Amino acid sequence: MERDLIRDRVINGLRAAKERGVRIGRKKTRPSALIRRLRSKGLTYRKIAELSNCSQGSVALEIREWEKEKSEGVEKNIDKEIDSELVDLTEQLQVKDEEAKGDDDVPPTPVSVVRF
Repeated sequence: MERDLIRDRVINGLRAAKERGVRIGRKKTRPSALIRRLRSKGLTYRKIAELSNCSQGSVALEIREWEKEKSEGVEKNIDKEIDSELVDLTEQLQVKDEEAKGDDDVPPTPVSVVRF
């Protein structure tokens, strides 16, 4: 009985918060505009996940939401959002390139093998 009362209070509280316009849940951190732009260029989910630094599941979820928006005719304009995401991506790729170039100058360290 006690558990049922708590459950009802939680459900009613969540319902009231939604009515007030409170967004429930965690903030979305995936780069939606970048994922949509890369997919429209024909890239695979794996390549998009690698470039946008998120999981393949996040890519699939974003593309599913995008397809739903397209079918409902409520597609949002992503051109404004894409600029900041592309700047971040470009900076990340430059850092990776610099790190890769630095590795060529350093000779490989020998690995000792221990056998039992």
